[in-house]
Amino acid sequence: MKHWMLLMAVVVWVSGCGGVDLTDKGREVKLMKNDPPGNCKHVEDIEVEEDDTVSAKAELRNLAAEKNADYVRLDILTMKHGDAIASGALYQCSGPAADRSSGASPSPEKTSPPEDDGSGDSN
Repeated sequence: MKHWMLLMAVVVWVSGCGGVDLTDKGREVKLMKNDPPGNCKHVEDIEVEEDDTVSAKAELRNLAAEKNADYVRLDILTMKHGDAIASGALYQCSGPAADRSSGASPSPEKTSPPEDDGSGDSN
């Protein structure tokens, strides 16, 4: 009976271990299967291995946040030998780097009004 109780205690302890919690910054990262919007800048590709798929996705989001990315395109999420493997591409879709990659200028161009041709016609 003692061995049975010890075994149950170990199972409960092990099941409570592991798992990856989302950080505050990780919560701000979008994890999608689709390509990001056109204004996003590719940061890098990553792969993680965790105990379960929920933890693997959380780890992708946390790592993205650490690298100042705010979008993860999830490419692969699979189980292999009891572990979850997730890979994807990190993108920065907001902030100065994303603005530069989209070709947006920091301030709008100034244009001068059309010249008056002397005809008195406003069109």
